[in-house]
Amino acid sequence: MKKPYISTIIVARNAGKSIEKSLKSLIEQDYPKDLYEIIFVDGVSEDQTLKIAENILENSKLDYQIIINPKKTLASGWNLAIKKAKGNYVVRIDAHVEAYKDFLDKSISTLLEMQDVTCVGGKAITVVEGKNHEIISNVLSSPFGVGNSTFRVSNTAQYADTAACGLYRKEIFDIIGFFDESLGRSQDTELHARITAAGGKFYFNPEIKVKYYARNTYTGIIKQAYHNGKWNIAVWKKNKRSLMLRHLIPLFFVLSIIILGSLSIFSMLFLKILLCELIFYFILALFAGLQKNRYPIQLMKTIFLFFLMHTAYGIGSINSFIHYRNL
Repeated sequence: MKKPYISTIIVARNAGKSIEKSLKSLIEQDYPKDLYEIIFVDGVSEDQTLKIAENILENSKLDYQIIINPKKTLASGWNLAIKKAKGNYVVRIDAHVEAYKDFLDKSISTLLEMQDVTCVGGKAITVVEGKNHEIISNVLSSPFGVGNSTFRVSNTAQYADTAACGLYRKEIFDIIGFFDESLGRSQDTELHARITAAGGKFYFNPEIKVKYYARNTYTGIIKQAYHNGKWNIAVWKKNKRSLMLRHLIPLFFVLSIIILGSLSIFSMLFLKILLCELIFYFILALFAGLQKNRYPIQLMKTIFLFFLMHTAYGIGSINSFIHYRNL
């Protein structure tokens, strides 16, 4: 069977430090060079992102398009690129992602084999650069840290509820529409909920791999968790099918701390319940941390980052509910 033409998409803004790796990982794919294009969308970058991309693509000998995205957002950039895509298959690669050389080949092979599937994705291997790399990487690759996110923690091929750096049959966008440009984050979560509602399916193949370069500071991870918690509730307002249980657990955890802590003023019973809950949490965090690291200081830092990330996510969700009408 002849391999089909694929449109690959990178949407970026002020990604000068990472865009070279992402683009070169696409250029160096082992997929036939005449059977894919690179669509680069720049969100009016204020650094050298656009210039770097232009230089790399001009020398790539590949089909490419460069699009300026005046709205600057990811959703609007993805929509512009999908509408310009030449291929019947489109794949999104984030600006902080580096694809393995067989990424395109394994993605399209899987999608063509799974005729009932709308989108296939693979494993996002977390890479953290800097002095905190091991602790942050441990937290972001732990089921306790990120829930049952298949693309982060699983090594088993299976149907899934979402896909990271997914390869889509482009026809699905004619059926369900495009990314919701009113959302600041989690646009893919909302889109994937619509795909599922329309009868589409997602498939995870762990042999499809990308490196995901995560934030390399504790502050960056905590801020990201807060915004993820906030925007997942905003997405839920748009599409009630988009929220999974894993999205709500940090919210319930933080609410329980607030409620039990407040009630403990009136009765020691509630304080005891709160202490039992926190002890249980830290036991789970300890076991999760021990799966990754047994050095005492690093283990304690891992447990502490688990707690900070989960509470930040929960606080973000609570804040989103408080300002629900304005989302």
